[in-house]
Amino acid sequence: MSESYTLTVKPYAVLAPNGDVRHLAVHAVTHQVLHAPSLYAAHLQVGNSSPNSIRNATLGLAHLYSWAETAGIDVEARLLRGQGLLPHEVNAFTYALMRYRGRAGKRLHSNTVASILLLCRQVSRHCISLYRPVPALNLNNHKVSLAALLQADEQMWRGFTPRRVGQAVNDVSDLTDKEIAAIEGYLNPEVRITAGERPEVAFRNYLLWRLCIGLGLRLGESLALRLQDCDHETIRIVRIEDRKDPPDPRGKRAPRPKTLGRELGVLGMEPVLPQLISAYEAMHRFYRRRTSTESFYDWDVGHDYLLLEHTSGGPFTYDGASYVARKIREATGITNFHWHLPRHSFFNRMYDDIADADNHDALLTDMQYWGGWSNPRSLYIYTKRSIAERARRRNKIRQDELRS
Repeated sequence: MSESYTLTVKPYAVLAPNGDVRHLAVHAVTHQVLHAPSLYAAHLQVGNSSPNSIRNATLGLAHLYSWAETAGIDVEARLLRGQGLLPHEVNAFTYALMRYRGRAGKRLHSNTVASILLLCRQVSRHCISLYRPVPALNLNNHKVSLAALLQADEQMWRGFTPRRVGQAVNDVSDLTDKEIAAIEGYLNPEVRITAGERPEVAFRNYLLWRLCIGLGLRLGESLALRLQDCDHETIRIVRIEDRKDPPDPRGKRAPRPKTLGRELGVLGMEPVLPQLISAYEAMHRFYRRRTSTESFYDWDVGHDYLLLEHTSGGPFTYDGASYVARKIREATGITNFHWHLPRHSFFNRMYDDIADADNHDALLTDMQYWGGWSNPRSLYIYTKRSIAERARRRNKIRQDELRS
């Protein structure tokens, strides 16, 4: 079977007559719509998956289809008949995937390979469950054989999936108390204004920092906040699928919160935040508009997103936030800083506070809600540092007891 291939299948997003977006997989040469990937994309859309997740799923299947075309396998017919691939075919696809080189000539990261294979496993299970023919007789026997087939198919894909490359337990992402204090001191609006930064920019950057470190929000969640999402007591996180408003002016670079929608009571967690939001909205939510003859402040920005790009009046962007992160790295010497680190720091410290509580399990459920995770195991990713340190402390106490 072929060890190399080029992507001949592309993901497309089209506008349906009713105004909804439909995600399709299309052959780049024949322009034929491929049914199995497109049907799976519709399945994800019904389940409220984010547009980025649907596009990534379609792109992942594009690798399988492109390789199968080179290998002479009609994977479309296989999936639509509920048959799936054979073990030697999955093995060959995995090998080709690990040797695949994109436009820049770089091979896929092993985590990307694992993600694509996971997706293919999910699609194979989906198609076998839906499209495998049901015999007219012995329905109960069919259910048993289908369950066995699904289990065998899953074990086959798992067997060929490379292990993900993760961080060591003693090298988890987090900010130390000293690093948090350094960033806090650098972003303090009074310090930044004294250093010559425009007040509106200084307040916006500090507000973004407090949203991330004080509430544990993702960068995308912070950038997607609108004025109606914020009041004196709560912050509401709204998934993009639940928005019924006009399209985000940031287009393809618009933030699309993928965590669950939720309401966060901020007074007990970050009491200074309502005042910061009110002050920013009342005194700094404008942009500097320039004409050929004059420059003036314009408060009519034409949208209701909380954080502004103060040179254009548009919503603050990922690129703008990345620029602020680079300035933080340069000023504080925290070379690994990025906007997801404050989220890890928030949940590590939250876990520290509840670890010894009598109602520990109930508080973990509260943490899961606060973080917006549907899977409780996601919480472990954000509390690795705290868990590791507590384990080391318990181990040290035990060793000291044994020595004495």
